[in-house]
Amino acid sequence: MSAAPPTLHNVANGPLPIPAGGTPTPVEYFRSLPPEAKEAILFEALHELIAMYGGRGLIPFQAPGGDFVGYYVPPAAAKTLSDKVWAEIPAEVRERLGRPIDDLSNSIPAENLLDRLIPADGSPGR
Repeated sequence: MSAAPPTLHNVANGPLPIPAGGTPTPVEYFRSLPPEAKEAILFEALHELIAMYGGRGLIPFQAPGGDFVGYYVPPAAAKTLSDKVWAEIPAEVRERLGRPIDDLSNSIPAENLLDRLIPADGSPGR
């Protein structure tokens, strides 16, 4: 009777076979980790990406196969862009946007706004 091949335990997708050489690929290793460890690794990887791109702009996310996932905007870059755009808005518009909403019936819930921005089919919003 032959023993089953060694595996890495993957909580989400079941066990992964260890390659013949005995060393898992980085992706296999990552997939074998519990969620808390994955979060820690993603946090560190994101900080590395911010450092690589200087924290000044959009960080593109593209899969090795070419599928584009989107962009991450580091907080400092988002603030810089927001400050720039806000400064370009006419003063009377900035003043109006800065006021609280007087009548909540004259607004839409955040969920509805997100539905418009991110349709269920993943296509660009209106």
